Amino acid sequence: SIQKGELASHVNVRDVFISGGSEAERQHAEELIVAKVEESRREGGGSDLWFVVPEGPAVGFVVGPRGVGVAAIEKVTGTHISFSPPAVAATTRDVRIRGGSEAQRQQAKELIRRKLEEYGGSRRQLVIEDRPLVSFVIKTFVQLCSIEKTTGTQICVEQGELAPGARGRAVSITGGSEAAREQAESLIVDRLQEGLGKMRHHVIPEWATPLIIGNQGAGIKWIERETGTCVSIQKGELASHVNVRDVFISGGSEAERQHAEELIVAKVEESRREGGGSDLWFVVPEGPAVGFVVGPRGVGVAAIEKVTGTHISFSPPAVAATTRDVRIRGGSEAQRQQAKELIRRKLEEYGGSRRQLVIEDRPLVSFVIKTFVQLCSIEKTTGTQICVEQGELAPGARGRAVSITGGSEAAREQAESLIVDRLQEGLGKMRHHVIPEWATPLIIGNQGAGIKWIERETGT
Repeated sequence: SIQKGELASHVNVRDVFISGGSEAERQHAEELIVAKVEESRREGGGSDLWFVVPEGPAVGFVVGPRGVGVAAIEKVTGTHISFSPPAVAATTRDVRIRGGSEAQRQQAKELIRRKLEEYGGSRRQLVIEDRPLVSFVIKTFVQLCSIEKTTGTQICVEQGELAPGARGRAVSITGGSEAAREQAESLIVDRLQEGLGKMRHHVIPEWATPLIIGNQGAGIKWIERETGTCVSIQKGELASHVNVRDVFISGGSEAERQHAEELIVAKVEESRREGGGSDLWFVVPEGPAVGFVVGPRGVGVAAIEKVTGTHISFSPPAVAATTRDVRIRGGSEAQRQQAKELIRRKLEEYGGSRRQLVIEDRPLVSFVIKTFVQLCSIEKTTGTQICVEQGELAPGARGRAVSITGGSEAAREQAESLIVDRLQEGLGKMRHHVIPEWATPLIIGNQGAGIKWIERETGT
């Protein structure tokens, strides 16, 4: 298993974990990985190739829908290609090609150049308004993939923040004949106009979002039943300077969509009269007790939110911090105070009955805890709740705290014993190695062929 995800800017290696088989087989697998890296280094691996391409829809054409364009080039060349993020007013994008030999990286660069030329030679472009309802209709109603399939073209919508003064968001149509591109443009325009005529857009204060959604979506379901419409609320974390969420209402007649919007407005006003919109902030001690309150996969906080009709969030953990901020939004003032009281009781409950052990803070230990120890199984067996300390550790910390709460003292002791035994067993059955980031695509191989070969050769 190779560490996934984006690396921090100062990190240039990835963790590799080898499990299964005998110790000799695991050692053999590690030796094959080392040999692969050295072979690539002798062939010129490790020297990233950087170059610049013009910013604009052409980049989206090269990348392709869901990254299939770049993935095809990577598969052919055995390299890994990444583009720098789009920036406001930027006229170029950096391209980085990693892995493979120097010849393979040059081949990947040449294929990208040809794709850019192909884009410039046969394309059609239209501009759409850059407003939330238009973006929502494009994503949910226009069905670009269907239009691509019907016309044999490729459609790319400009992403990221627009440059100041831009007229709107560019939609580029490439591939196929001129008639096919014209047909695709016509279909986009027609479906966009049709979708805009069948939807309404509204914004609600962020604090009112839990009230509109309701417990397990009950609020939205009630509005939909009452009006015969479909209500969608913007998901994800908001930017720090934004305090409203978009609401999109579709389906039903125009009168029914208007009725749904009126019900949403009435809900927000009702909450405001009852004291809604005034967030409640307070501080709790940093430590495993916070994990106990939150619960595995957030079930602890979710239970409090369900009872009180509020939304609860904790500030992220910080190195050397001794406290965490808690923010309670939505509901009335009485509901927010009730949520605060329930959190206080959970903290008291944690302090009264818990057992704690400390584990080493190193990659192999974390991997074994996640994949081999099976904490959920131990919780089920012993009737306890187990929380592993998250985030960066304070300087000088001995290791990462594992807290065991709930159940009897004997149950907590049994849980601790199972964790220690399984951790030791897992450490004895695994090896840890690190590889340079540039060598990752080489080790993985096309569609995982490199890893599969090592696993077949070694039985790991």
